Amino acid sequence: YPPMHGSGGSPVLHDGVLVIICDGSSDPFVVAIEASSGKQLWKRPRSVEARISHSFGTAAIATVDGRAQVIAPGPEHLAAYDLTSGEELWQVRAPGWSVVPVPIFYRDLVIYNRDYDNPELLAVRLGGRGDVTDTHVVWRLKRGAPSTPTPVLVGDELYFVSDKGVVTCADAATGEVHWTERIGGNYSASPLAFDDRLLLLDEDGHATWLALGKEYRVLGTNDVTGRTLATPAFVDGAMYLRTDKTLTKYVDPNR
Repeated sequence: YPPMHGSGGSPVLHDGVLVIICDGSSDPFVVAIEASSGKQLWKRPRSVEARISHSFGTAAIATVDGRAQVIAPGPEHLAAYDLTSGEELWQVRAPGWSVVPVPIFYRDLVIYNRDYDNPELLAVRLGGRGDVTDTHVVWRLKRGAPSTPTPVLVGDELYFVSDKGVVTCADAATGEVHWTERIGGNYSASPLAFDDRLLLLDEDGHATWLALGKEYRVLGTNDVTGRTLATPAFVDGAMYLRTDKTLTKYVDPNR
């Protein structure tokens, strides 16, 4: 497919099925592939015609009434497809394009970003049939919403940082904001929760560590060398960090 600016989304693997969102500059679609063989299982064209058709979404898999559903954000809408058949089950229409953040789940909600230029987070109740825009949108949150970084969920609290450095903690069930603060910097990497701390890493290698919870509290800051657009990863007590120059493993000497 003809991607705009390259392929930005990642494949998602579930029960041996690889799902890829292919929202290119024309004829956008979602496709499922048998992981063991590469055989195409289904290919579903987007049902909503968008003024700008390209996006960079990564799908997520939810189980609703015992059936696996592909939750696939894209231009002008969020759509859910049956994992086995590819049938479109329901959709939420919301203007927007160039969607980047990955949908995340909280109880019976999916929380996703609908737009790049004017980002907004929406919480949608999973399920339904057809167009559920008027019945299943539970809350919307525009101030401080991210265009690029994916939010992180810890318990009942949703943490997210805007591309321009506004960090927010909100109630995942209601969208009620507990706190929002401007910490500065430009952000592409997603926030990460680790050991009761929240890590925010801006594009210039400046890291801010916050305490998790309903009160805003800075634990510390530090800097790494290089340009940092990728999200770090924590594995077995170590942090792996990719900059524009290196891939580095950091280990806590006290662990």
